[in-house]
Amino acid sequence: MNKLWYGDNLTIMQGMGKHSVDLIYLDPPFKSDANYNLLYKTMTGKPVPEQVEAFCDTWEMDAQKEAIARTMPVLMREHGVDDYYVDFWRLWMNALRKSRPHLLAYLTFMVQRLLHMKSILRPTGSIYLHCDPTASHYIKVMMDGIFGHDNFRNEIIWQRTGAHGRAKKWGPIHDTILFYTASKSYTWNRVYEKYDQSYIDNFYRFNDDHGQYRMVTLDGPGVRGGASGTPWRGVDPGLKGRHWELPPDRALPKWFKHPLGYAKKSVQERLDVLDEAGLIYWPKRGSVPQYKRYLSVSEGNPVQDIITDIRPIGSQANERMGYPTQKPIALLDRIIRASSNAGDVIFDPFCGCGTTVYAAQTSGRK
Repeated sequence: MNKLWYGDNLTIMQGMGKHSVDLIYLDPPFKSDANYNLLYKTMTGKPVPEQVEAFCDTWEMDAQKEAIARTMPVLMREHGVDDYYVDFWRLWMNALRKSRPHLLAYLTFMVQRLLHMKSILRPTGSIYLHCDPTASHYIKVMMDGIFGHDNFRNEIIWQRTGAHGRAKKWGPIHDTILFYTASKSYTWNRVYEKYDQSYIDNFYRFNDDHGQYRMVTLDGPGVRGGASGTPWRGVDPGLKGRHWELPPDRALPKWFKHPLGYAKKSVQERLDVLDEAGLIYWPKRGSVPQYKRYLSVSEGNPVQDIITDIRPIGSQANERMGYPTQKPIALLDRIIRASSNAGDVIFDPFCGCGTTVYAAQTSGRK
């Protein structure tokens, strides 16, 4: 464990144990940047020749890749891919062989490796593939076939730069990260992004002796037949097609003390307890009451599938290593914390400049 390999990741994965990895993050070569995967350098500062050759080979449809592309259906079936995806591969191979041979070479390279990634991923594991929009839709179809369409969780958009001036198209400022799991039972930890000051100013506008707070409604959409649909203190949420929705314990301030048996009390009894503690505000007679959610217990916004709060690495950043498409530590840290636990095994088959390795190490992963 805690190993760094230099070589072809396909060869390395073939020697790894089945179901031996909890989380895979891969940031494979982008055609848009020919320096992408060139990390190791000689003392002269020039890229290692083998790595230059390896990058070029990724996009070259040579005789070896042609043979792999033709035998891919056999390999796909061996890894449990359904026949209709195998048929899809055949159609693509025929369509791209003459029209986009470089893309076919890349897909051959990637699919062959993704099949092995499926084998080493644990049943509770996750995989995140970082790519750009030029190939993301092709890769997604293949990942649907390999990991299962039902196991697709998110297409995550990371805003990697502020603006690009383009004369005849929208400025390309994002990367795509495809998130799949090995099954429906997978590791997921709630991760938050910090509120920006404008959000706090707009929403946490109230103050009392306990600090800043915002108002949150005590009802949720949909009519319920149980106690949550019963009137309380003259207010019937069912009249508006709603029901009582109490704040979860994590949303209650630390100074609030749960009375004995609170969890077993009825919805109306718990509302009485919250009201007596001064946590409920009544706007006006007949209106639905609201509860006070304090800033002190707000961890931030749960992470969303558009990432705008993690900026690219600036030219003067301490973590900058001069690697052309180096990813921020914060981005990898967020992925690792969301989809793994301390002691889990993280695998990055393309490594880059080691950001995943660093983030995994500092968060107690292997």
